[in-house]
Amino acid sequence: MPCLRSDHKEITMRISTNMMFESGARRISELQSSLLKTQEKISANRRILTPADDPTAAARVLEVSQSQSMNTQYAENRTIATSSLKLEDSILDSITDLIQDVQTRIVEAGDGAYDADQRKYIANDLRGRLAELTGYANTRDNEGNYMFAGYKTANQPFSSTTSGTVYNGDQGSRSLQVGSARNVPISHSGDSVFMRITNNSLYESGEAVSNTGTAEISSLTIDDLTQLTRHEYNIAYERSTNQFTVSDLTLGTSQTVAYTGDPQTLTFDGLRMTVSGTVADGDVFLIRQALTDDMQSLSIPNTNGYFATNTLSTNGGAATISPYSVVNSTLLTGHEYNIVYDDTVPQFVVTDLTTSGTVNIPAAGDPQTLNFDGIAVTIGDTASMVNGDTFTIRHTAAQFVTDEATTNTGSGTISPYFVTDTSALTRREYDIVYESTGVGTGVFHVTDPSSLAAVIDIPYAGTDTLNLSFEGVQFTIGNATTLGDGDTFTVRQSPDAQPAYLVSGASVDNVGTGSVSPLSIANDELLTGHEYEVTYDATGTQFDITDLTTGATLTSIAYTGTPQTITFDGLQMTISGTLVDGDVFSVREALVAGEAPILVEDGSQSVFDMMDDLIATLESSNTLTDLPQQELANNLAVANANFSNVLDHILTIRASVGARLKEVESLDSSGENRDLQYTETISNLQDLDYVKAISELTLQKTTLDAAQQSYVKIMNLSLFQYL
Repeated sequence: MPCLRSDHKEITMRISTNMMFESGARRISELQSSLLKTQEKISANRRILTPADDPTAAARVLEVSQSQSMNTQYAENRTIATSSLKLEDSILDSITDLIQDVQTRIVEAGDGAYDADQRKYIANDLRGRLAELTGYANTRDNEGNYMFAGYKTANQPFSSTTSGTVYNGDQGSRSLQVGSARNVPISHSGDSVFMRITNNSLYESGEAVSNTGTAEISSLTIDDLTQLTRHEYNIAYERSTNQFTVSDLTLGTSQTVAYTGDPQTLTFDGLRMTVSGTVADGDVFLIRQALTDDMQSLSIPNTNGYFATNTLSTNGGAATISPYSVVNSTLLTGHEYNIVYDDTVPQFVVTDLTTSGTVNIPAAGDPQTLNFDGIAVTIGDTASMVNGDTFTIRHTAAQFVTDEATTNTGSGTISPYFVTDTSALTRREYDIVYESTGVGTGVFHVTDPSSLAAVIDIPYAGTDTLNLSFEGVQFTIGNATTLGDGDTFTVRQSPDAQPAYLVSGASVDNVGTGSVSPLSIANDELLTGHEYEVTYDATGTQFDITDLTTGATLTSIAYTGTPQTITFDGLQMTISGTLVDGDVFSVREALVAGEAPILVEDGSQSVFDMMDDLIATLESSNTLTDLPQQELANNLAVANANFSNVLDHILTIRASVGARLKEVESLDSSGENRDLQYTETISNLQDLDYVKAISELTLQKTTLDAAQQSYVKIMNLSLFQYL
């Protein structure tokens, strides 16, 4: 048909029959597709069938669906956590009843009317309760895993041996992620539940035998149970500063208290005591675990801690100094020294920094060994020395020692303690437990063994050597690729105090009638001045000797029968009488006998060992002569206090389990609410509006019908009809 353009020329556009056919068919096809799409949406009750329908909404639906899937997984984890925690609470409830029954039996055993046979019946009953307790400790969960094995869930955690019940698990605590930002522990390790329970000992106070004043210490009592450390102490008076220095022999730390006059009450670390009388400079008062059969003290020169030698960095020569060694313990002073080279003579000038006294030693030889005040050091490369070169001998602070647990399955090693930032130091001990999370990957869990509090978790990514740095210290783990799940490394403090006078005695907790003779010196060149424990091992028929100062275990001595004389580290003593497995004989710093000992919580012990000790106490009168009534009463008092601690310990753990259950229930409630929110959001994004969809369907159907009818009429049109 003609039309006009701006240039007034005509344009002709022709529409063929075929074009009209294709256009109509295409339109009908589009209308049918739209109608079919709407029908599919109504059938599926979905507004969005493919991302193309609404890309923005489809992406949002995918995001919310993924969040809902994670929330569903958290809900499943919470179900597992709830089941595990409820099972643990049930087991702990049974253990609570068992411990209460044991306490009842202890009270019965203390009845003065009971004879040895009746106490034996109680001991037999307690053996059954011990087996029952071991069964609870080896409980499996619904999946067959041992509940109290830490991460080693496939291994039975507790087994009975001739020397007692031993723990075969690790210190790990399994956990589950029950929320987007919350991991909840679902178990306690058997070590924390059964092996680390505060035990009690009898403590006594007294004056050191070397004191020159007339002052006495008395009225040792517990002032604040919550502040007790269960450590041993020295309290030394210093005239020049007019104060007491209270030294914690367990930690190697000290604090000062001003002297205010006679008498004076001292209070520290939950203890209270009174010092009365005239104190002289250097007088020492002691608080320690009680011993029986205290003997006359043996004088050991006090070296006052460990010493380190050093070459000053400012020296002009290249000479070095060796570590110091003791050549005559009777000459030791425990003082610090400076050694200065004087080339005008030439000689070494040794200055005692405590007394300011000097000793001149002629320079002769390379290297040259210098002997003075019972010690010897060797100066090497003396030919390179210049005038004024200085070498020092100084006390060292309390040291930390690192170690690998004997139960480790891998061959990983830990380096010595290394300080990287003194301002960040907490000076506490650590347990470092490796948890494997896959091949070549894992996590090091660092905890404080005294409080069981978590310090830090450090990921591991497969290197053979890595540095663990935290709280101002650093440790290097070697052979890390060999680590096994649950492998443990320990960091412990090593005390450095050495006593001046030693005394031997038997522990008040001993069951046997064995006694120990006064100490004597067998070889003064081997003396260390340390304190020791000698433990009788009936299984190995030997004496196991532990150096309490360094924590080292010395070579065991075979038991040949009493009386038997044993010798170690230059000391000698004789043990007589009838011995029972676990009896302990101590070499400790001497004190002048004070008042009656008091009961104080001391260290930790396993509940199984407590049960064994109690049974041994009750059976002792059947295997030996009857225990003296007072000693029996003391042992039962300690046992009763120990099992009170066990009960408190179990109830504390139950409280933590209850708190975790409450938290999981709270998270479950919020998780359900969150799931409803996710469902509502997804529904709003993709669910169909039926009213709108049906209206649209009706319109599309009408439009399609009209198009089809129009198409038929148009296609029937032809010019031939008008010829």
